[in-house]
Amino acid sequence: MPGLPNPIDLDAADRDIIERAGSTPARVSKALAAVTGAFLRLSMSPEGQSYWTFHHPTLREAFAAWLTTQPHLLPLVLMGMDDQALLTRTDSLDPTSEQRQGTLLRVPPSLYQEVARRMAVLRQAPRGRLEPWQRHYDRQQAVQAYLVHNSCDAFLRAYTQEDPQVYDELLAFGSPAEYDARTTLLGKLHKAGCLPEKIRQRAVARMREFAVTSPDAAWVEDKDWQKKVWHILLTDKDREELFTHVRQDLLPRLWSRVDDWLRNATSDDDDPVDTALLWYSMAFEGRDDFDTAAELDAARDMYNDERRTRPPSSSWTSGDGGQPNDGQAGGTPTESNRSIFDDIDH
Repeated sequence: MPGLPNPIDLDAADRDIIERAGSTPARVSKALAAVTGAFLRLSMSPEGQSYWTFHHPTLREAFAAWLTTQPHLLPLVLMGMDDQALLTRTDSLDPTSEQRQGTLLRVPPSLYQEVARRMAVLRQAPRGRLEPWQRHYDRQQAVQAYLVHNSCDAFLRAYTQEDPQVYDELLAFGSPAEYDARTTLLGKLHKAGCLPEKIRQRAVARMREFAVTSPDAAWVEDKDWQKKVWHILLTDKDREELFTHVRQDLLPRLWSRVDDWLRNATSDDDDPVDTALLWYSMAFEGRDDFDTAAELDAARDMYNDERRTRPPSSSWTSGDGGQPNDGQAGGTPTESNRSIFDDIDH
């Protein structure tokens, strides 16, 4: 349901919220009728259910602003939200930052632990016996996206206290690492001071492996516009050790590696091996290691000459039952029955 059902169907929690706001169900029904037309509008769902929505997004924002002045209602409103509303209509950003359009409610610091606990349970929920794999995957991705985009440092600290198992999930990031949002979250957790050093070192070790096997140059981040995740996660010593590792471990095996990479190569324009070898070459040249740069350029030329004779890859479609690879990020929140207090806009 994209709005508030008409007529409203209240459960005990809904009635409690209304009473705490100093009203009654009868007065709520009368008020809804009074503001229909000016502030609300009645629409009809494809199933024939009538429902109210806000006439304009600015009215939703005004309602959200009013909610922030009602601390006695916030716990109940949050409890009344289903999982989808919690993940898409709230944020846990710094209380002093400007609330973004589309956000119904900003979680106050006093409720961080409670909301973090609920999200941890949601992320950890095992896949149901009859639950489609994609829905289970999307649910985990939605929690991850909330932590990346809608959470301040204090909320991240609260979340990792409730869900220390999340570190194992994040350490399973794939290659190319720059396309896997799990590395972005690792960087955010490190900046927030809630990434244990042993976890950071394990992330560096995984990147070290990808650096020569994939190959994956996401960690280089030499240019200012590139300085994102690995600029946060790597120490200067880590970075220099990675350059040494590429020089000592990849270079002696470079041509056999090229043969390995060609086994699954296609003629696609956006090729991760080509990109990695290019950035490696530029990085070593910038360090005046022209011999290493030249050898990487030669390997890249050979690799591209051969792969461009191959057919392009076939496109993955959601209908083929396939599973996204480890590097795929994003996703949408899981579907569930909407609460009447999720939001009454669309």
